Amino acid sequence: MFRTRRFAAVSFDVGFTLIDSVEDAPEIVTALLAERNIVPDGALLAQAHHRAEQLFLEDYFRPLSDTWEADERILRLYHRYYVQLLDDLGVVASADDAQTIIDRYLAPTNWRVYPAVLNTLALLKQQGYHLGIASDWGSGLPRILHTLGLSRYLDWAVVSGVMGFAKPSPQFYQLVVQRAGVTSSDIVHVGDSYYADVRGAHGWHGSADDRLAPPNLATAGRAADPRPGGPAPTARCDGAYTRVAAQVNLHSLIVC
Repeated sequence: MFRTRRFAAVSFDVGFTLIDSVEDAPEIVTALLAERNIVPDGALLAQAHHRAEQLFLEDYFRPLSDTWEADERILRLYHRYYVQLLDDLGVVASADDAQTIIDRYLAPTNWRVYPAVLNTLALLKQQGYHLGIASDWGSGLPRILHTLGLSRYLDWAVVSGVMGFAKPSPQFYQLVVQRAGVTSSDIVHVGDSYYADVRGAHGWHGSADDRLAPPNLATAGRAADPRPGGPAPTARCDGAYTRVAAQVNLHSLIVC
């Protein structure tokens, strides 16, 4: 027998919470270079990827960073990321090269739903919860959600590049509550980033369903989604969906 529900709505982060990239920066760059008969050195590629990730994180944690609040600024960061990565490999990169990689990375076909997600959303929906997503992403996210079959479960979507506010700002999470049509005490948010999701939703029920991040990453905070080169190096844990269930008192409904 189920206990009385604690919440009326559940908000989910998207990248690396509900979905995962099929190919990340190293794989996509390697494929692009192979088309030019170039085979990058593995160690050099790893080093270049690491430096690109540092660029990304420095931008994300920059005080008052507004990158994820508009499509053009998100795209600018992606271009910087990939031009630097290719340059570190000794490849003269054009804006077109960077755009090709970006298009391949953000294509709906380059994303897949984590195994437990669809069943979890269906069961939560069946139990009457209002479900939505709250994501630092560009305006192309709805097409990905639709392609992956996620949009059928969603009652609302708050996408930073569309709305003009990004995590972890209070304005972003106020929009989430407004779109959900509930009070802040009636909604729980689930995400993979301590900085963006847990701290951002602090004051209402931000949930540290972080998969769980290693202590150093949990302390520093992980980056936004979608990362230009893929997820931060954390171990994935399908048990996160059991913890989601615990937040909404649906323990026995979630199968990991």
